[in-house]
Amino acid sequence: MEVGTFKALSEIHYFLFRNIYEFAGKIRDVNIAKGDFKFAPRIYLEQSLDYIDKLPQENFDEIISSISTNCTFFMSFANFLHSFEKDIFENK
Repeated sequence: MEVGTFKALSEIHYFLFRNIYEFAGKIRDVNIAKGDFKFAPRIYLEQSLDYIDKLPQENFDEIISSISTNCTFFMSFANFLHSFEKDIFENK
């Protein structure tokens, strides 16, 4: 597992949800929304995930430093991307 990468997150998502969701571990291929909030358009997901993978993550200290320095950005960005589908979201 490539720790600190989207590939690792995909593997974890697959392991946790493979018996529940057919799309477990796969990047969503639809645009999704919850109420009036629209998550990142599908066409931007791979580019955004590549950007996150390129952030400094060589060791634990770099990961913690990067996250703590940009915590609000990461949390907002991750929520906005919402890389995986979820049944409760409306497909738009």
